Amino acid sequence: METVYIIPGYNKKLTQTDFQQFEQKIQRQLGADKFHTSNCHTSHVMTTVAGDAITSYDEVIEDVLTDGIHLHVQTGQKLLQTALSHYNITCDLRQSNISPAYTAVQKRLPSGCYTW
Repeated sequence: METVYIIPGYNKKLTQTDFQQFEQKIQRQLGADKFHTSNCHTSHVMTTVAGDAITSYDEVIEDVLTDGIHLHVQTGQKLLQTALSHYNITCDLRQSNISPAYTAVQKRLPSGCYTW
């Protein structure tokens, strides 16, 4: 089985230094995993979505997250496309293509976000 590790990205709860320490540690752990095949850095996706004009840690957070924590739809779509590309799967995601079943499930989920 091939696995793609999704490495969390920037958010307002972490300083740039905190995030860099986290990312370095997780990279060391993934490097020690003999079954590790590939990974997808959410931070790289976020930076790509923000574009070339936005380069600082805090500016990227402001541009690609709704509230400093949650991904904008466009950012989430790009993350999903990037992860799927590791399996050579391409998809054209659009807001209007959201399944009615997905919408129904979202309405039944508890409100709030499980973050630390």
